[in-house]
Amino acid sequence: MDALSPETLHRLERNDVSVRLLKLGHAHNSIGADHFTRLGEAIATNSNLRHLEIDVYRSALKETEIDLFDGIKRNSSIKTLKLICGSRNIVGTSAHEILQVYHENNNLTRLTIEHAGLQNGGHLVIAETLRRCTNLNYIKLSCDINDEHLLPMVEALRGNQTLEDLDLDRNRIGNFGCEALATLLRDPNNNVKYISLSNNQIGDVGAIAIANSLANNTKLKCIYLLNNSIGEEVMDILSKVLCDTSSISATYSSNHTLRQIVFSFRTKPSLLDLYNLNHDINKSYVAIKKILEYHPNINMEPLFELDEKGERTLKGLPLIINWYERAKEANTSVKKVDRQKLSAIYQFALAMPLLFIPTKYTKGRDTKRKRADR
Repeated sequence: MDALSPETLHRLERNDVSVRLLKLGHAHNSIGADHFTRLGEAIATNSNLRHLEIDVYRSALKETEIDLFDGIKRNSSIKTLKLICGSRNIVGTSAHEILQVYHENNNLTRLTIEHAGLQNGGHLVIAETLRRCTNLNYIKLSCDINDEHLLPMVEALRGNQTLEDLDLDRNRIGNFGCEALATLLRDPNNNVKYISLSNNQIGDVGAIAIANSLANNTKLKCIYLLNNSIGEEVMDILSKVLCDTSSISATYSSNHTLRQIVFSFRTKPSLLDLYNLNHDINKSYVAIKKILEYHPNINMEPLFELDEKGERTLKGLPLIINWYERAKEANTSVKKVDRQKLSAIYQFALAMPLLFIPTKYTKGRDTKRKRADR
């Protein structure tokens, strides 16, 4: 609702439960200082407001409306702030004053800033807001941000453990900016699940930096990279991050969380298969499925344990059998699992044949075998 209309002001003062969204978006010549004073007081005492949207360019709001800013600062119910700046600079405008309000009022969970000019340190104002607002779980910034602007913003977000959705669509972020974002994604304390970097100036170097940062990331689910200068070879790097087949251990330690990176070109079927595997909520099952799929003939020799006398033992076999039983629980092909399990048992039998023969047939043979070995 338009906060500059008398009807809206009256409903705000009554704390009308139906008024959840408040918009300051249309200038009225008849609006005086008294109106903004009443509006500030109404906002301060209102407990039903949830969303505040301000069109900095079109509204009659000035940076001198101290009573209004004080009312917003005292409000504890507003969780969403949207600033539409119409290419006006942040510094020296009402947008600056609003953001400073939330340097002290830490109630915001969602912040959107669109088309703001960042001259004279405007990007630092945004960075400081991000640093102070530690409860944000959604951030959308579309302000012609370049790499230099982005660095302090990323640094400010390093301490935010609530952020889940970061929308940086339609800016001028390039490869260097992606390297900064990569440090955020490598941070084990970050909880970002969705990032939009579409319509920027990102090349292969930046996309690869993002992809490599996901090697140990267990939170990110989706990245949008539409309309950037990225080549299809990036998919090969990404495939290795999702499933490093150089060893079973590397496969186990691969990324089992990422579900999709959206490029401007068609995704390879092999990469789609990995995305589908990562959709499983049980990440232990995801690791099992990848190991079975990309290591069909697992070498059992590292599991042949030695006893005190240097003889091979079957201590590792029950563990292997149990692992394959868990593989069945992971909804993999039962026939495929049974086939690989039999192959593993066969490797143990080949390495230690006498341990697979009943005792009554091996009585007295152990001594003969040792003598023959001598």
